[in-house]
Amino acid sequence: MVEFKHILCPVDFSDFSRRALQYAVALARWYHSDVTVFNSYGTPMSAGPLGGYPEPLALEPLAPSPQELHQQVLAELRNFADAVNAPGVPIHIDASAGRTVQGILAEARTLAADLVVVGTHGRGGLDRLVLGSVTEKVLRKALCPVLSVPPPASGAPEVLALLERILCPVDFSDASLKALMYALS
Repeated sequence: MVEFKHILCPVDFSDFSRRALQYAVALARWYHSDVTVFNSYGTPMSAGPLGGYPEPLALEPLAPSPQELHQQVLAELRNFADAVNAPGVPIHIDASAGRTVQGILAEARTLAADLVVVGTHGRGGLDRLVLGSVTEKVLRKALCPVLSVPPPASGAPEVLALLERILCPVDFSDASLKALMYALS
C-alpha cells in the first residue's frame, strides 16, 4: 500500500490552484497526511527610465523589503488555505522568492514530499507555447508523483469528484508498474 505522509500543493492564488488544494486536502484526509501550501513568488523589480528620455522624478511608495514581502505572501497563503474546508488536516504554509518551477521542485525535495498536487489552467495552443506550463515542467522534473488537477469541464458543476475510476496505462516498464501501485492504492 502506497502512503502519502506529506503532500505539497503549490498555489498561485487562482481558482485553479484552489481546486487543486481541495483535492490535496481530500487526499490528505484519506491518507492521514499533512499538506504544505506553497507559493514561489517573484521579487519586485526597480522601475527605471523608459526609452532613455529624461523624466521628472516621481515619488513612488517604497517597495516592501524582502522580509516584508515574504510575510505578506505568507499571510495571503494563510488566508487562501483557511478558505478551504480542512478540519483535521494539518496545513503548513511556506513561500520562497524565485522562479516558480525551481521553487516548487526545491520545496518538494526539502519537504521530502510524497506527492505534489498542482492545478493546471488548461491552456493550450499558442498560449501554452508562449507562456509555458508550470504543471508540465513539474510533472517532468519532480522526483515524486504529481497529481495534475485540471479545470472542471465546461458546463459541469463545480464539485470535488473523488477519484472513483483511474486509467493507468502500462508498458511493463519499472516506472509504469510503480505508477500502477499508486493507482491501486
